[in-house]
Amino acid sequence: MPTLQSGSGYGVDGCRGGWFFFHLHGETYQSGLIGNIEELPWTARSGEPVLIDMPIGLTPGAPPVRACDVLARRALGRRASSVFSAPCRAALGCHDYGQASALNQDHTGRRLSRQTWGLVPKIRELDRLLLARSDTREWFQECHPELCFFGLAGGRPLQHYKKTAEGFEERLTLLRNRWPPAPGAVAAACQSHARKHVGRDDVVDALALAVAASLGPGRIATLPDEPETDAVGLPMRIVYPRPAAD
Repeated sequence: MPTLQSGSGYGVDGCRGGWFFFHLHGETYQSGLIGNIEELPWTARSGEPVLIDMPIGLTPGAPPVRACDVLARRALGRRASSVFSAPCRAALGCHDYGQASALNQDHTGRRLSRQTWGLVPKIRELDRLLLARSDTREWFQECHPELCFFGLAGGRPLQHYKKTAEGFEERLTLLRNRWPPAPGAVAAACQSHARKHVGRDDVVDALALAVAASLGPGRIATLPDEPETDAVGLPMRIVYPRPAAD
């Protein structure tokens, strides 16, 4: 697949310290840690896509599971467990796990996992931004890192778990093949931020999303092909790089 020569876009990944982002513009880049998604240095005027690893568009309970989550797990095979089921929209109003889990079961028939509950504050934060600013809705798109790497690898799930040395090298090789500055950019970001705030996998995931965002709309596929919208008009979809075989 060809090396990225031009194009620009943002990749954003939630992390312990808030949100970590990369902004690519050709072979130049900016990266950083922000405490709130509203601090992202982005404007609609730029026309640059923002791919973010956080659910956008939440089921009211029928259907109980978003089609994009089901399709992403199906595509990822051995990496399927990395895709958590998004909470129902009603659970965003809860600030207690037990209440949120019970409410999610009432609406969808499923309890809320602890992993998903840990994401709820960031899902709520992103949801508020999208509802408050109409200019964000066209450009902010949900993208899962493992599905992103699936696309960059030509439509195959990766062999190794991302937190292992082998998984790191596997992912960094894919990124370097698409964007040659990747090793230096990842090393610099890891050196600049304490691991207690930003993990190495957070840096790699954010860069993968930024590389995908920079490919351009013709190189991006959507799960499902024709996504439904939720009760407030947000699309329930996951985007990812279109494999070369498509």
